[in-house]
Amino acid sequence: MNELQRQNATLQSQLAETNAAKYELEVTMAKMTKQSGELQSKQTLKLNDELLFKEGSSKLTPESQRALDAIADAVSQVKDKHFIVAGYTDNTEAGGKEAKIKRWQLSTARAMTVAKYLAGRGIDPTMIGVAGFGEARPVAPNDTIANRVLNRRVEIALMAATLELGTVDVKPAQLKTK
Repeated sequence: MNELQRQNATLQSQLAETNAAKYELEVTMAKMTKQSGELQSKQTLKLNDELLFKEGSSKLTPESQRALDAIADAVSQVKDKHFIVAGYTDNTEAGGKEAKIKRWQLSTARAMTVAKYLAGRGIDPTMIGVAGFGEARPVAPNDTIANRVLNRRVEIALMAATLELGTVDVKPAQLKTK
């Protein structure tokens, strides 16, 4: 009987930890879904970089993996949708020569990191698109630390699977060289 009580106590402890983690993810998801994103006419989750990355980095934090696991579980249930993962930076995150290009690269790397993670969690990679906007589309002025944090983000937008982007054919003879 003593062994059964010990196993029961272990299972109760594991259940409590699981419930606490589930609650934490639900709170995180609620915070993310309250915010509107770049593609306001679409269903968009906006994740700030404090949740996903350290400043100036495109490497996921351990906390971000739990949040992305919950997102992957949720979006894997969605049928007939594609996902666009868009990355953004503030206007100070990468400096020096060609700073705007570095920020564009960082935002794209962040979006790609999230897309790869979602694909690794079972989301069909052919359903995921990636975009990097650098500092070009802030959601707040870059005048305070708090506002810059808001601008360092990744957004995941659900798009209709039937969405077709228009194309323009350009013949080489139409291009002028400089």
